[in-house]
Amino acid sequence: MFHISTKLPYVEGDRQQLQRKRHIGNDIVAIVFQDEETPFVPNMITSHFLHAYIVIQPIDPGTDNCRYKVSVTCREDVPEFEPLVPEPAVFAKDHQFRDWLYCKLMNAEWACCKSEQFAKLQYRTRSMLLDQLHEEVNKGTEMMLGLATQSGGDNISTSSASSDTQKDATSGFYETFKRLAKNKSFDDTNGSPTLNNRKGLSDRISDRKRAITKKPNSSCDLNGSK
Repeated sequence: MFHISTKLPYVEGDRQQLQRKRHIGNDIVAIVFQDEETPFVPNMITSHFLHAYIVIQPIDPGTDNCRYKVSVTCREDVPEFEPLVPEPAVFAKDHQFRDWLYCKLMNAEWACCKSEQFAKLQYRTRSMLLDQLHEEVNKGTEMMLGLATQSGGDNISTSSASSDTQKDATSGFYETFKRLAKNKSFDDTNGSPTLNNRKGLSDRISDRKRAITKKPNSSCDLNGSK
């Protein structure tokens, strides 16, 4: 996307021209087109985001021999990027110059993103996104396992919990897993299927049927004799 200053909204009487500055000032790379041999100082544009400038000056404009002189400047922490500026930095008005300029602009933006200021912004943004993702996953896990505690009918969110509570919730995950696994597995005493029970399910069902159809003894003493 290109923000052309002469095509941005212009408000008469506004010395700051905020409608224009808010677009151009938030760009990373700027193209400065100069009609005459006038000096350009990057400090004349106050911006925290503009890191690279490509200055273009026409030579013999309006003629068949129109050419363009190109100069590139950027901040100190921006690494070098290709394509390199030839010597002399004069291009003919053709498609080769257009392709060179497009490639230079895209690589300039990539190089500016590697500068110290943008690296800090990326680190802060990624840290915030990871913290938010961790909080959502942790909260969803607690709700799924039934670990979310309530106080006065209100759920206590993970963000408001103390570090000790978070540690207890982490250790409680394993305790809950053990408890669920223990409740799911039964031994042979209650006749439920377990991994340790070698007798098949059909055999146990047959045993139960036989036990039900078998009549109990009419009398038996404490020693088991009839």
